[in-house]
Amino acid sequence: MDTQPFLVGASLTAIPKKGGGVRRIACGETIRRLVSKLAARHACEVVGHIFAGTQFGVDATMGAERVIHRCRTFFNDQNQSPVLKIDFSNAFNNISRETVLEVVATHVPAILPWVSFTLVQASRLTLADSSYILSQQGVQQGDPLGSVLFALAISPMVRRINDIPGIKLNLWYLDDGAIGGQTESLSKAFELLKSDGPTMGLFVNEKKCEFIRHSNSPQTIEGPSGVPVITDNWSMLGAPIGDVQFSSAFVDKAVLQKVRDLADKCLRLEDPQVCFSLLRKCIAYSHGVSVARACSPRFIDSVLREMDLVVRRTFETFVGFTPTELQWRQVTMSTAKGGMGLRSSHVHGPVSYFSSVVACSKLDNWDPRVAQDFHDVLSCVRQLSRQPQLSEDTSASACSQRTLSGVIDELQFEDLLKDSSEVHCARLRSCSTGGVASAWLTAVPSPHNGCAIQPACFKTAVQLYLGANVCTAGPCPLCPNPMDSLGYHANTCKGNYSLSRRHDALRDVFQAFCSMGHLAPKKEPVIPTQQLDRDTMTYYEANTRSDILLLCTGSSPFAVDFAVTSPLQPSFVSGAAKVAGFAAERYSLKVKEDKYDAQFKALGLVFKPIVFETFGTVCSKGRELINFVARHVANSRSISMSTAVQRINGQLSCCLMRFNALSVLERMQRMECV
Repeated sequence: MDTQPFLVGASLTAIPKKGGGVRRIACGETIRRLVSKLAARHACEVVGHIFAGTQFGVDATMGAERVIHRCRTFFNDQNQSPVLKIDFSNAFNNISRETVLEVVATHVPAILPWVSFTLVQASRLTLADSSYILSQQGVQQGDPLGSVLFALAISPMVRRINDIPGIKLNLWYLDDGAIGGQTESLSKAFELLKSDGPTMGLFVNEKKCEFIRHSNSPQTIEGPSGVPVITDNWSMLGAPIGDVQFSSAFVDKAVLQKVRDLADKCLRLEDPQVCFSLLRKCIAYSHGVSVARACSPRFIDSVLREMDLVVRRTFETFVGFTPTELQWRQVTMSTAKGGMGLRSSHVHGPVSYFSSVVACSKLDNWDPRVAQDFHDVLSCVRQLSRQPQLSEDTSASACSQRTLSGVIDELQFEDLLKDSSEVHCARLRSCSTGGVASAWLTAVPSPHNGCAIQPACFKTAVQLYLGANVCTAGPCPLCPNPMDSLGYHANTCKGNYSLSRRHDALRDVFQAFCSMGHLAPKKEPVIPTQQLDRDTMTYYEANTRSDILLLCTGSSPFAVDFAVTSPLQPSFVSGAAKVAGFAAERYSLKVKEDKYDAQFKALGLVFKPIVFETFGTVCSKGRELINFVARHVANSRSISMSTAVQRINGQLSCCLMRFNALSVLERMQRMECV
């Protein structure tokens, strides 16, 4: 049986288009995708120079942004030069396979056998109901090699446009083109596309093309026949180019309405952890920053502010409480700085635009100062980052969004510390160490990977993390000590075996990863030691149980001991308010290492304490051990070291927060029943 229709076939998914109709996305077999990725990489290495300067949809860093900025700069600077936007009808599915094979044979013959195998015969595109249609023409959207083949096929036609006198702009993002210059030149370019396109299966969609002219240009200027004429205000690749009113309305319709719709759908979910994960990764900052990088903040500031309000209202709804202004400031910081990652699109908007303009200008060798509102945005970024020396000549890394947004996060964190009490400073610093402290916020919320947190526990964990009042002051129902509103007592109370259950759960999570890394873990082995009787100050023989004994470490066995302490503990809070991880380090040294290190060493064992703070910070020796185990897990599972660390941190973090929240909920339920 011929396997080609099946091997190069794909499952077909229909994605709705904005203007109606569907976009067919093919998801091919794994083997086909892997080979196509290698072929695409080789093709870009060989023919990348063909795409340079005109085609930004293939092998181009920040391709869409580069097209948008150059189109806007050209249109704003060349006051009398119109722009012609090109749209082909169903381009990917109509491109001639003969043309594709011809250009591949000419430019990249090394991949011709694979391309021929995938295209010379019809393949099966399977629909959701298991029926199928045959793919007999075009290249598949979703195929890693599809974009490269399409761009390579149209490249001769695109290059011929550059040869037309009077053409000053010729930019393409796959099948979306923007051509600028004299009116007569644009008409010639349009006729070239209409004449050459059909020979390769491409047909210009005149109704969706646009001829954009300036309002101060003669009204007699007309574009190609049948092409709509637009004045001043237009869009390119989803970004507005025009005046404030148009840009604001465009982003409101294209982005803000989508954010509102997604937020409403998100709230229909019954799981607040899933809702938060979607809000953080897919709705909040991701939509705001994408449009902010392509458009001056002056044009979209009001929309970005409204977007932040939508995010805040959504967050308040699914967590079930209204954060104070200080707490909301923590929410909007990055998780690396103790926040919850719901960054403000309005605050980071100027940084997004500035970093995009500078990066694109360096890539395409144009002066960033000609970009729209560049000097005003530069002044705003200098103020936000408190870097008066910042300029367009600053190194690319220092102007990157990651760097500048990180600076803003650091400044916000320091300002928040100044406005917070000592107790809350200790909490904030404990939340800001990354790793286990923030992993519960970034982990995929799935029970299959051990990172799911029950709805009531997640809501309570969020309130604990933000320093909200989670408990009612009064006597603890499980011990004689009083409860406090911040949950400190609930997370340090031994009643109902809360501490033991949390301790054992953390130990079991870590032991599972030790087994995964083939470290031969043994749970709670009896180890003879000498203990100090503090009443008589004499030593006595005792049997000590290490939480986990790792036998296969490549050296001496590791005796691993778990503990959880709180940075809000009176003896720690002052130091914890000044130094992140103070409580974990002191507990590790004074309570664990001073007591066991020498004794275990005498027995030929290496003592390894893992001390957590209740907000997730881990002592330095604990972090070293996590990395050690992660390295063995990575080797045994053939995954990257960073992935292994991420998985271990995620499960430990979710486990810790889950039991912290349970301790609070159990006590509050008992208090309500009294």
